[in-house]
Amino acid sequence: MRIARFIFGSPIPKSLADEQTLPKMRALAIFSSDALSSVAYATEEILVILVLAGSAGLMYSIHIAFFISILIVIVGFSYKQAIAAYPEGGGAYVVSRENFGPKVGLIAAAALMIDYILTVSVSVSAGIAAVTSAFPSLYEHSVFLAITSIIILTWVNLRGIRESAKAFMFPTYIFVIMIFALIGMGLYKYFHQTLEVMDYAHQTDLIEPMTKVLTIALILKAFSSGCSAMTGIEAISNGVSAFKRPRAQNASQTLTILMILLISMFLGISFLAYYIKLQPLTNQTVLSQLGHAIFGGGMWYYVLQASTCLILLLAANTSFAGFPLLASMISKDGYLPRQLRNIGDRLGFSNGIIMLGIFACFLIYIFDAQTNLLIPLYSIGVFIAFTLCQAGLVKVWYVRRHKVNSWWFKALINGFGCLCTFVALMVVMISKFETGAWMVIIAIPLLFIFCSKIYSHYKRVDSELAISTDEGLMEASLKSTTKPKVIVPISKLHKGTIAALDFARTLSDEVIPVAVNIDSEKTDKLKKAWKKLNFPEKLVIVDSPYQSMLRPLIRVIRKNDLREPERGLTILVLPKAQTTKWYHIILHNQKSFMLRMALNALSKQENPGETRVIVEVPYQLHR
Repeated sequence: MRIARFIFGSPIPKSLADEQTLPKMRALAIFSSDALSSVAYATEEILVILVLAGSAGLMYSIHIAFFISILIVIVGFSYKQAIAAYPEGGGAYVVSRENFGPKVGLIAAAALMIDYILTVSVSVSAGIAAVTSAFPSLYEHSVFLAITSIIILTWVNLRGIRESAKAFMFPTYIFVIMIFALIGMGLYKYFHQTLEVMDYAHQTDLIEPMTKVLTIALILKAFSSGCSAMTGIEAISNGVSAFKRPRAQNASQTLTILMILLISMFLGISFLAYYIKLQPLTNQTVLSQLGHAIFGGGMWYYVLQASTCLILLLAANTSFAGFPLLASMISKDGYLPRQLRNIGDRLGFSNGIIMLGIFACFLIYIFDAQTNLLIPLYSIGVFIAFTLCQAGLVKVWYVRRHKVNSWWFKALINGFGCLCTFVALMVVMISKFETGAWMVIIAIPLLFIFCSKIYSHYKRVDSELAISTDEGLMEASLKSTTKPKVIVPISKLHKGTIAALDFARTLSDEVIPVAVNIDSEKTDKLKKAWKKLNFPEKLVIVDSPYQSMLRPLIRVIRKNDLREPERGLTILVLPKAQTTKWYHIILHNQKSFMLRMALNALSKQENPGETRVIVEVPYQLHR
């Protein structure tokens, strides 16, 4: 317990829950790090595609960046309206569920969950790429560094949202300052005509031979890759409940700040890369090249790279803030395991945080921490959520048309946003399909089916466990004085056995101690000890034709179940040695474990709807 408190912090009383909410400055660091960090690789993703068509293709990068910025404005304003319509938060899942039903809401939820997991994987991989750009010798350790980073992020978030906000606020704002310093110095050199065009004449690490023809398809593919700059915009509307009061107002203002910062940084980097004719390299990021071109190779370059690494690693924290909140809402509706709605001692959704960390580590391992392999899977889910959310908001304003002023204007904004994001979704899906998008397109329906199965299971269980409304049956059940049938399996006599027998006698006047005869010599010793201690119960000895105690014991239990069935199934009372060291568990109680497994399997086959009680009576060992 002390170790857990040292690692994760002391429990926080529920009465202090409001104190764990976030002011705007900290909330911006938590919920916007994903969107802000995307400027470190969004421009590069555009250039990686356009460079295939040579210098003619690169000329279109600034135009693509401009159209993506317009889309950011449209989506941003649409989510501001989502916050106004649903001030308690919830984002695309809540909007879709409330307006189109739980099934459509579940599609939005599945898309967002996949995108949250990919956000962690992409952000951490990109952060490690920033490190290996500055220190190439670390490249072969990328997977290890990425997984270690995710474990650290998981640990910090398990300490609580306020703790993570404190830890991540400084790196986020350092990155923002460094990017604006880069853009500012770059523009200063541009206006003073000292910003030099890059020379790649002797460069051997260019992406690949530039032989493809510039086509509309290639431009659309570059646009879809650059749309990675838009991921994370929805996180603020999903996490309104984490803001200080007035929550909706603070969340809306934070979203406005995010839009201004994101567009300024993205367009600034894209313009400078366009002007100096940057080309993507295999061993260095575009932002690193830009840093070299503007800052040189001195201290400020390394500060830029360090802050980029940190923000990309911390960008994953947007998912650690958003995924558990989303999972808890879905869990409350019955579509995910109920454990995900449980709040931990630090007033955070600990199970959701751990689940996200595990899935992200799995993706990092599968895709070898390669950002270019993960990016094609990225942003599809978030565009599905964008589209469904805005379609739902159109319906919201129409339904509320008698209560909301200028409802038609609000509906027009969301309708136009829905059209734009749907077109972008189609472009992203088609252009990225062959490079990996098909996996996400398959994964979303599979997750939908999985969640639907969970919902159906919970419905069946709740129906079966529901208390009967028949007053006669209820009264008979409450007044029943029938004593249960109890069996105590015994292998040898010790203090734990005596404790189990004493407890069994409190349950019933009829206790049957049963021993299985596997070793005649040991059985004879057990008989003599039993007789010597003068127990009131008669010891039942069952012969076994095999070196197994399970089959003979289960036969006795099944036979006892059939005797006087009105008394219910036999209760098993099992002696258990309670060890002081956790690793001693493999040395004790293995027979009890196997018996429990066998009886659980038996109950599934032969006793559906009936209650099988298995009680373990622990005897605490001193060492």
